[in-house]
Amino acid sequence: QNPELLERRVYDGNGDFINSGDYDSRSKILYCGSSAGKMGRVTNITSGTPSIEAVSISQIGSKYASAFKADPNTLNRLYIGVAYSSGNLIRVDNANTSFLSTSNVSIPGAYGNVSSIDVEDGNANHLLVTLSNFGVTSVFESSDGGTSWTNIEGDLPDMPVNAGIFLPSADKRIALATAVGVWTTGSAIGSSTSWLPDNDGMANVSSEMLKFRKSDSTIAVATHGRGVFTTSLGSALPLKLVGFTANIQNEQGVLNWKTASETNTDQFVVEKSIDGKEYSRIGYVKAAGFSSTVKAYNFVDKSLIKGTNYYRLKMMDKDGKFTYSNIVVVKNDESSSVPQVLTNPFGSHIDIRFAKIPEGEIRLQLRNSAGALVKAQRFNYPSSNLLRMEVGNTRLLSNSVYILSIYYQNQTYTLRVIKE
Repeated sequence: QNPELLERRVYDGNGDFINSGDYDSRSKILYCGSSAGKMGRVTNITSGTPSIEAVSISQIGSKYASAFKADPNTLNRLYIGVAYSSGNLIRVDNANTSFLSTSNVSIPGAYGNVSSIDVEDGNANHLLVTLSNFGVTSVFESSDGGTSWTNIEGDLPDMPVNAGIFLPSADKRIALATAVGVWTTGSAIGSSTSWLPDNDGMANVSSEMLKFRKSDSTIAVATHGRGVFTTSLGSALPLKLVGFTANIQNEQGVLNWKTASETNTDQFVVEKSIDGKEYSRIGYVKAAGFSSTVKAYNFVDKSLIKGTNYYRLKMMDKDGKFTYSNIVVVKNDESSSVPQVLTNPFGSHIDIRFAKIPEGEIRLQLRNSAGALVKAQRFNYPSSNLLRMEVGNTRLLSNSVYILSIYYQNQTYTLRVIKE
C-alpha cells in the first residue's frame, strides 16, 4: 500500500456503510454523513493531515443526513437532505465555520429517503431534489431557492430515483439515475413533465450516481453491477441563458431573460401554450448576435388568458439551428386574494401585487430568520394594487431567507422571501 495514502486516511466511526457526501472544491472541504443530528466536516485535505469533526445541525434532529450538495454559486453554502423527516432539506450558510446559519427549506409533504440534491451552476435559486423510494413522489424542483417547490415527477414510472442533476443545456435538461437506467427531460412543467429513457449504449440497469465534468462536457453514470458509463454533451452552446422569468404587471404577462454570452445568435421566438403541450408563436425579440457581456431582454404578452399561461423561448442562431429554454408559467387568477411577491429574490425593494386595489390600511413587516424586525412600512388606502416596500441599504442584510408579513383586513399573510 502507498504510505502517503495511509497518512491521508481519516475515520471517526460514524456515517453509513456507503456514506453520502459532497466535496466543496473552492473551500477544499468534504462534507459527509455522521451520527444522528450531525454532519461530518473533513478539512486539511490538500495540505497537512486531514481531520474530521462532527458538527451538530439542530434541524436534523434525531435523523440522519442522507444527501449533501455544496452550492457552486454561493461560497460555503451547503444543502443537506434528511431521510424520512418532515424537515427533509436544510440549507447551511457559513458551513466552513463554527458559526453556522441554518434554514429549513424543506419540501412540504415529501417523505422518504432524500437521495440527491443539485443546484444549477449559474443560478443559486434553481434547486433539484430526488427521493429513492417506491410509492412516493420522487422529483421536486424549486426556482426560488426553496421558498416553494414543484412536483415534476410527471409521467415517470414509480421507481426509486437515486440521483438527479441539471445539465448545462439551453433547455435546462434534467437527468435522473433511476432503478432502470437514466431518464431525461427538457421540459419540466410540473405534473405535465414528460420523461424519456436515455440509455443508448447501456442497459436498463440500476443507476446509482450521476456526475458532470465541466472541462470536457462529459457525464458519468455509475451503475449497480455494470460499471461506469460516460457520454459527452458535445461542444459549447452558442448561447448561455442565465435567467428566464415571467410575472403579471398591469394585467399583462411580462417575460424577462438574460444571456451571459452569445455567439452567432439571431433571435428569440416567444412561444405560448394554454395547456403546457401545444405551443404557438406570439412574437420575437432580436438577439445581440455576438456578446461576451450580460444582455437583458424582455417581451410583453398583452393577451393573458384566465388561468395558466405557459411560455418558452425558441433560441435561434444565424444558421437556422435552435434550442428551447425552460418553461415559465404565469397564473392569471383574479379570484385569488393572496398577495403575490413579484421581486423574489429581492434587492433594495420588494414589490407586492394584490388581486385588486386594497381598501384601508396595509402593514408590512420584514423579519430575519431569527424573528428580528428588519423593516416595517404602512400604507393607507393606496391608489394601486401594486405596493413597493423600500428595504434600503441591502449591504447591511445577509443573503438569506426573510419572512414578509402582510397585515390587511384582519388577516395576516406570511411569505418567505430571499435577499439576493
